[in-house]
Amino acid sequence: MDFAELRRKANENDAEAQYLLAECYLEGTDVEQSFYHAVKWLEKSVAQNYAAAQYSLGYCFEKGNGVPVDMQKAIELYRKAADNGYSYAIGTLAYCYHEGVGVEQSFEKAIEIYSKGIESGYFDMAHNLARIYEEMNNFDEAFKWLAFLAEKNDPDLFYCVESQYLLGKYYQEGKSVKKNNEQAIKWYTLAAENTHSNANEEIGDYYYDKLKTITGLNYNEAVKWYSRAMDLYIEYKQYEEAGKLLLKLIECYKGGYGLKKDKQKIKQFKQQYNEMRKLSKQQWKERGY
Repeated sequence: MDFAELRRKANENDAEAQYLLAECYLEGTDVEQSFYHAVKWLEKSVAQNYAAAQYSLGYCFEKGNGVPVDMQKAIELYRKAADNGYSYAIGTLAYCYHEGVGVEQSFEKAIEIYSKGIESGYFDMAHNLARIYEEMNNFDEAFKWLAFLAEKNDPDLFYCVESQYLLGKYYQEGKSVKKNNEQAIKWYTLAAENTHSNANEEIGDYYYDKLKTITGLNYNEAVKWYSRAMDLYIEYKQYEEAGKLLLKLIECYKGGYGLKKDKQKIKQFKQQYNEMRKLSKQQWKERGY
C-alpha cells in the first residue's frame, strides 16, 4: 500500500492504517520524519483500541518521542496492549516489572505476565521466565521452562536455540538435574546444528579437554567442531571468543591425539589470533570501556 493510499484510509478512520501511517512518520519512511504527526495518528488509532498503536504510543511516552517522557502513561499503554494480546507489549510489560522500570520491581508480577504470554502461544517467553527463576535461585523451575522451549526445536522461535544450549549446560554442570554428559552433548548438538557458536565449542571441548572428555581425546574431532564455532564467532562478530578459541586450535595443531603437527596452521592461527585481539579491543573501545 503506497503512502497516499495509507493516508486516505487513515482519514477514513481505519485504525490499522492510522497506526501504519504513524509508523511511517516515526521512521521517516516515504515522508519526512515527524514525531508530532506520528503521535497524532497513534492517538487516533489508540482511540479505537488498536493494540499495536497502544504499544507504539507507550514507547513514545517512554522515550520522549513527540511527547514528554511519562513512564506512568507508557506503562498504562503497555498494559492495555498486553491485555489485547500484543506480544511485544506483554514482553515489555513483564520486563518492566522484572527490572523495576517505571513500576515497583516485582518478580512475581513479571512471572505472571510471562506465563500468560506463554499460554497465549508466545513460547519464546519461556526463556525470560527461566532467567527470572534463575535469579530467584529456583533452578528446578528454570530447568522446566528451558526444557519446555528447547524441546520445540524451532530455530525461528526466539531463544529456542539458546535454551537448548543452556539446557546442555544444566546437564553438564548437574544444575537441578543429575550430571549427565550424554544429555549435555545431545542438547549441545541440537543447538550446534541450529548454528549456536558456543555449543559448537562445547562439543569440541569434549574431544580436547582432559577434564571434560567422555569419549577420549580426539583432536581431529575437536578441530571439526572448533572450526564450525570459529566461523560462527566471526560471523556474529564475537571476536573475543574467537581469539580464545584460536588458542585451543593452536594447541591442537601442535600434534597428538589423532592429529599431525602442522606448523603452517599454527602460524596462520597465530596471525588470526592477533587480528581477533585487535578487533576485540576495538569493540570494547566502541562500547565505552
